[in-house]
Amino acid sequence: MSIQKISPDELRPTGIDIIGGTNWGTHFCNFYETKQDMLDILVPFFKAGLEHNEYCVYITSDPVTVKDAENSLRNGIPEFDSYLSEKRIEILPHTDWYLKAGRFDSSEIFKSWDGKLRQAISNGFEGLRINGNATWLERNIWDTFIEYERDLNEHIMDKQIIVMCTYPLGKCIASDVLDVAHVHKAAIAKRKGTWEIFETPDTKQTKAQIIKKNDQLKDRINIGTQQLKEAGIDLEIKTLEHSITEDALQRSEANLRSVFENTGTSLILLDTNLNILLFNGNANNLAKNIFQRSFVYGLNMLELILEDRREEFVKNCKSVLEGNQVIFEASYPMPDNSICWYNTRIFPIQIDDNRNIGICISAEDITERKNEEFEKEKMTNDLIHRNKDLEQFSYMVSHNLRAPVANIMGFSKMLINNKSSDEDKIIFGEQINSSAQILDEVIRDLNMILTVKTELISRREKVLFSALVDNIRKIIQQVIEKENAVITTDFEKAGSIIGNRVYLYSIFLNLISNSIKYHQPGLAPLINISTIDNQGKIFIVFEDNGLGIDMLKNKNKVFGLYKRFHPEIKGKGMGLYMVKSQVELLGGSISIKSKVNKGTTFTIELNK
Repeated sequence: MSIQKISPDELRPTGIDIIGGTNWGTHFCNFYETKQDMLDILVPFFKAGLEHNEYCVYITSDPVTVKDAENSLRNGIPEFDSYLSEKRIEILPHTDWYLKAGRFDSSEIFKSWDGKLRQAISNGFEGLRINGNATWLERNIWDTFIEYERDLNEHIMDKQIIVMCTYPLGKCIASDVLDVAHVHKAAIAKRKGTWEIFETPDTKQTKAQIIKKNDQLKDRINIGTQQLKEAGIDLEIKTLEHSITEDALQRSEANLRSVFENTGTSLILLDTNLNILLFNGNANNLAKNIFQRSFVYGLNMLELILEDRREEFVKNCKSVLEGNQVIFEASYPMPDNSICWYNTRIFPIQIDDNRNIGICISAEDITERKNEEFEKEKMTNDLIHRNKDLEQFSYMVSHNLRAPVANIMGFSKMLINNKSSDEDKIIFGEQINSSAQILDEVIRDLNMILTVKTELISRREKVLFSALVDNIRKIIQQVIEKENAVITTDFEKAGSIIGNRVYLYSIFLNLISNSIKYHQPGLAPLINISTIDNQGKIFIVFEDNGLGIDMLKNKNKVFGLYKRFHPEIKGKGMGLYMVKSQVELLGGSISIKSKVNKGTTFTIELNK
């Protein structure tokens, strides 16, 4: 087992060819696609540290166990068991480093860094080399961990420590990659055996050395060395510096573009004036679907944002440029009338002094997940409603079926009584027939209710509210003319909805017909229907100047089965019950405000 000494002025070998040597205090990251990709970089990283008298710490996380880590290093590092037995390397599970107290606490972790370094120096090691794998990292502490990574740069800057953090690409969305790359001195990636690099420490050092030499030459020129100017050395240095810097920038931009175009997330970069700097193919497809136009470099984002969302977007961007992060879920109508949901994250782009130089927007399609959530919510609501319906049916069986059945049974017994006169038998027969008709009517009502409750919602389609009202006007034209009813509409804020046309038609017809039927005597019915679009919901408001309902007495009975509030007017008391049932089948809700002899307002709330 050979240990090589390195001069303090020399770079520490990383074991990674694409990076080469680096200084103490370096903190860089590696993105990997497969478990093998990760092991391929960790073996040479630790091998270089062990061979150059550095104390090595390997912090594992799923899918790599402590035993996996030992085996992989044993296979790739000669005399690994000797290093292990001499306590030159330590392998820990992430729970013993990041989650010592059962939670993530950066101040405690920094104490661990300092403790390990003191231990290493006191045992004769030249410094500390650590790798931590971030597979364990949960989304709820992501921002906290990124801040910890940022602070780690300053914490180890003047210490004999080299840190490489490894992140799984499979768990990172594109904005995560940007977050991580921003807080490390260099970011590299190995995908299917191929290396990609954003910027390396040696490139930074080379540029720094060139700048330093250039400054030295300037000093010499300033004190009168005219020959240097004539030889053009100053120009050559500037040209070389520009060439290397430009090359590094081009490589960094190429790799950033590679990440942009190979992620499933839509990404847009804006400057501080909200002009578009960069976007990927997914983002452009999203723009075509939502805004009906493509993104263009230099175009201001406000020219694309839908008018009803523009104010909120400006507010969010202002908050982001103040250093905050905004995360929200939003739905958008697609050209095929379907609805797509996106989890949108807006966060600042910062440079080393934490100055905001732009905005990054990432949008992840979560339509499938949202549809599953809505379906679960609907199933839960259906169960609740069905339990309530059982109570309604119990009441109906008790009060509406028993009475006619009891009459039929009673009169039947009297009919078969030999003592009854022929005249009485005729009366009994008529009573039996009347009760049977009532029973038949109740059963028909029950059948209709069951049909509505059990049928599945058919194809969802775009339904224009104005078309519904126009069709209903034609159907009940004679009633409208007879009662001099006036129907006005205001659908400017929301002219349509994606839903079940049959149910919506039935709801509109019931509420309009009720407003005309229960109008005040001698007063022409006035009905106004309007809509409101607010935060992913559409509200449909029906207002009339009719008889109204005493809400103090009937607040909890309004939508009940067979509930009638104006017995002087013929009716069954089923209309509002059916309206509520159909609104709920559409996944919505209905509420009522009413005053006697003033009128009634129904408000229906539906998802867009």
